[in-house]
Amino acid sequence: MQIADKNQSAARAMDIFSLGGFSVFVWVIFRSIELEAKEVLMLASVMMLLANFVNHPHFMYSYQMFFEIWSAIKNEKDAAYKARWLTTAIAIPLSLIILLSLSVYFSLHGDFSLFQFSLGLYAVLVGWHYVKQAFGMALFDAAQRKVYWSVKSRNILLWNSYISWIAALIIGAGALGRGDFWGVKFPIFKPLLSGHWTAAAAVVAAVSAAWTLIAIWRQVAAWRNAKIAASNMPFAGIIGYLVGIYLWTVLAWLDHKFILVIPFFHSLQYLAIVSKYQKGKAKKKPRASCLPIENFRRYIQMVVVGAAVFWIIPGLLDYFNEGKINYLSGGVFVFTAAAWVFINIHHYFIDSIIWKKENPLMREYIFS
Repeated sequence: MQIADKNQSAARAMDIFSLGGFSVFVWVIFRSIELEAKEVLMLASVMMLLANFVNHPHFMYSYQMFFEIWSAIKNEKDAAYKARWLTTAIAIPLSLIILLSLSVYFSLHGDFSLFQFSLGLYAVLVGWHYVKQAFGMALFDAAQRKVYWSVKSRNILLWNSYISWIAALIIGAGALGRGDFWGVKFPIFKPLLSGHWTAAAAVVAAVSAAWTLIAIWRQVAAWRNAKIAASNMPFAGIIGYLVGIYLWTVLAWLDHKFILVIPFFHSLQYLAIVSKYQKGKAKKKPRASCLPIENFRRYIQMVVVGAAVFWIIPGLLDYFNEGKINYLSGGVFVFTAAAWVFINIHHYFIDSIIWKKENPLMREYIFS
């Protein structure tokens, strides 16, 4: 009994750690130290290296999980979900290929306006994706424990996610306009650069945050009144929600050091859920392809494929165009930028298909 309790405590601690708790610890450290420019550059290089083993595989796992769905739904009667799957599998990538191909073509001829539009779209959608994943953490952890949010609390969490997303876009507009993505400048959203807009966004986000914290407090009280033990409450998911919304989105612009590590923690959070999916799959279908050694082999495949699509293929195209290796030298690397934008944006839409109750594999491997 004691061993089981210790295992459960360790699992809860790991959930809190992987769903966002570790990033809080790192944020506190970063707020207490100052790094010189060369040290920030070193940090960026370390995170870029780690991306090959965490960030990029998380994208590849989403593709694997997405394409696994079709065999489970092709004979089902849910026409709406199948239509959304097909749209995400065909229409969205084709649209992105056309947009980014034209962006690259015009950029190679000196006109970056369409590429800047593509980067603007990417910037808008990355915030949407982050808050949606944060919202998903709160619901996912609760559903796993079979402890559910009330409809009112759930709606407050969702509305706060969208409000925080818009607020983050306004607050970060100035910093975004000063940045670039593989040498391509981000667009400048001039109407949002007014201090009045920033102040208004901060006030609205603060009010929404207070509203949300009250809703969470009341929901925890309702769980307590329902005799649900504190050890079974979804605190890891709540932490994942608050961290994803605030540290990784709304307040991300306040620390140029911490913003370098946010994608790593976001991907780590995602992989924690993928791990639960794989474990559930192994329990339901105990065959050779679900063994730990096979999971490790699959992970190595994800790392290799990730390296190919993020670095090697676009890097070779940029080398033929620029005569430079993308990460090792300055320049404008439009093929690398296009590849990263495509995978990121498509991933956001893929996730909107995977992590839905209509997905029979999610019901079977995680929530059954």
